[in-house]
Amino acid sequence: MVGIFTFLGVVWDGFDIWSNLEFIGQKSGLIWEVIYLLFATQTGARIILVVFAGLFVGSLLFQIERTRPQLPSDPPPPALTAPSAATAALPEAESFKSLTELAAKQAADIGQWVYSYQALLGRHNLLRDNPYIDFRFRIRNMSVFVITAESLSGTITIGGEPLSGTVQWIEPLENVHPGAGRPQIVESECAIRLTLQSEKESVLILNQGGSFEFNQLTIPVRDTEKTIKLPVRLRIDGDLSNNELLEAYPKLQMRSGAQKLISLSRGRDPFRADEGSVVLIQLSIENRRDVPIRTQQFRLILIIGGFEERRVPAQQGVIFDNALLQNGEVKQTGNKLNNLAEQPIVVERGNPIDGWLQFVIRDGSAYGFQGRSVNLEAVDDRGEKHPTSVVLGKMEPIS
Repeated sequence: MVGIFTFLGVVWDGFDIWSNLEFIGQKSGLIWEVIYLLFATQTGARIILVVFAGLFVGSLLFQIERTRPQLPSDPPPPALTAPSAATAALPEAESFKSLTELAAKQAADIGQWVYSYQALLGRHNLLRDNPYIDFRFRIRNMSVFVITAESLSGTITIGGEPLSGTVQWIEPLENVHPGAGRPQIVESECAIRLTLQSEKESVLILNQGGSFEFNQLTIPVRDTEKTIKLPVRLRIDGDLSNNELLEAYPKLQMRSGAQKLISLSRGRDPFRADEGSVVLIQLSIENRRDVPIRTQQFRLILIIGGFEERRVPAQQGVIFDNALLQNGEVKQTGNKLNNLAEQPIVVERGNPIDGWLQFVIRDGSAYGFQGRSVNLEAVDDRGEKHPTSVVLGKMEPIS
C-alpha cells in the first residue's frame, strides 16, 4: 500500500507542475518560452529528470507491494474477565504456605543455609606477655532469616592440637540479612580474638606446621526478628594455613660456611668411622625480628635408616678444629674455635654473629651422610625452633 500511495503522489505532483506551467503560459502568453525553458535549458532538464525519477520509483514500489504475500491479521485479543475473589487470593496463600515451609526446613538445619565459607588471619602478637591472634570469618546467609550470633565458646586447634585460651567477639555477627527477590548471596564479616594463656601456646604455634581448625567452636545464632527458634551452631567450613603467621615471625637465618667431617677410627678403614666421628660447622646467625632472640641450644638432626631420628647436641665449652680418640674419650686438638654453643648468645637485629659448632657422633652413622644434607636447628630460651640445612663434606681421617 505504501508503494501505491507513493506512485499516486508522484503523478499528482506531475499534474500539478503541468497545470502551473499552463497557467503561466496563459497568463503571460509566453507558452513557447516555457517549452523552451523545459527542453532547452539546464534547469528544465533537472525538472524533467526529477519527474521521471519519481515515476520510476513509484512504479517500482507499486510492483513490490502488489507481489508481496499477504500476512494474516493478528487475532483479536481475548476478552478480559475479572477473576473471582477466591482465584485472586490463591497465589498469595500458596506463596505464604511455601515460605512457611521453607523457613521451617531451614530452621531445622540452619548450618546448611548460614555458614562461614572463609577464614582470614587478622591482627596478632605472639611475642608479648599476653599473646593473641585475631581471626576474621566471611559469612554467607542463604536463608530467609535475619541472623545474629549470640555468644561464643569452644576451642581452636592447630594441627590437631587444641589451643588453651579464651575466645571473644571483637566484631560481632549482627543482623546479617538474607537475599531479596531472586536467590542471591548476602555476605558479611565478623571477627574473634583468641587470647592464649601462656607463652608455651605461642611457641607451639610458631613450631607447628599445618593449619588452624575451627570446627570445635560453638557459635549460637538466632533469627534477629525472633520469628522462629534456630539451632545453636554456626557452621565454619575449612581451615586456615599457618604459613602466613610464620612469615610474620621469621626464624633465625643461619648460613653455613666451612665444615669438616672427621673420623675417630684408626683401623684399616678409618673413613668408615666405626668408632665415631666429629662434625665441625661454621655458621653465621642473623636475627630478622625486631626483638632479640637468645639461643639456648644447637642440635644436629640425623635420620638413621630412613626413619629413626637422632638429635645430637652441640658440644659446649672450648672446641678446636681437630680431635682424636684417647682412652675411649674424645680429646680436642688443633686450633681453638669460637664456639657458638659455649654459652647462650643474644642475637639482635642488624648484628649477625659468626662462629663454629662441633658435634661428636659416637658410632659409624655419620659415614652415610657424606655429601648429603642434614638438618640443623637452634632452640631459643622460649623453646622456639629455628631450623636450617647443611650439606656435609667427605670424611677426613684423624690427623
